[in-house]
Amino acid sequence: MNPPPAWAPLIPLLWIIAWVGASLVYRRMRGKPLIYAKLEGTKYRQTNASGHSHKSWITRLGGARGVLVVQVTADELDIHPFPPFNWFFLPEIYALEYRVPLSSVRSAELRKGFFSKAVDVVMTTLDRGDEKVTLYLAYPEDFLTALGERVTGRPPA
Repeated sequence: MNPPPAWAPLIPLLWIIAWVGASLVYRRMRGKPLIYAKLEGTKYRQTNASGHSHKSWITRLGGARGVLVVQVTADELDIHPFPPFNWFFLPEIYALEYRVPLSSVRSAELRKGFFSKAVDVVMTTLDRGDEKVTLYLAYPEDFLTALGERVTGRPPA
């Protein structure tokens, strides 16, 4: 039996480079940013949030652990993974990339678990219709306050 060629160890590296390259080209073609900027006038921002979508059983099992950026301004809600986690088709696979006007956020409810608190956000998107996302935030009450009374049904503090 012959030993593998000297370039054989490069095959996995080339595969990863091709996967990332395809993801970057896809994002460019769809007009999605490769690197996100902080939104102007941010009322709430967390850069290490966790969460999952309720789109399918795969998205409920998967999701993001400590790689989501959640931002709320006076006009919109922005949820996305920070680079390089948005470069591997992960936001598309796990449905964790949203930038919607606050008028599209139908509800946000704090759900207390045994070990943690979660916020269930229901929003309407143009391309996917109604979506539900569960977010695990360090300061969920501040997030709900930033969303406002119209969304949460809670008066401002």
